Amino acid sequence: MSDVLKTENTELDEIRIYQLISTALIEATPENWNSAFLELKYSEGNISHCIVSDEGHQEIVSATEEIFLATRELELFLKVNQRMFSSALFRIWVNENNSWKYSAEFTYE
Repeated sequence: MSDVLKTENTELDEIRIYQLISTALIEATPENWNSAFLELKYSEGNISHCIVSDEGHQEIVSATEEIFLATRELELFLKVNQRMFSSALFRIWVNENNSWKYSAEFTYE
């Protein structure tokens, strides 16, 4: 397989994992939330998960099995590609067209 094709497949795999995490986060949040953050911290082989509202909602939202599975897939993917984050922030929000969007930011050491 050519290096270009490997790179394209790697990028597609990474996007698919981001979409899995974002979809699981959307499903985990209460219906009245229009946005949320999933904060991930990686330390000593463990990933901590924290879901918060940036709208001031006080409901406690725990990471679901789908979120744990998707972030584990992300961890394995990044380790295979010899990079691992120290922290990550996934943000989901409803845009003006009433569609869900997501973004992901990573901090590497």
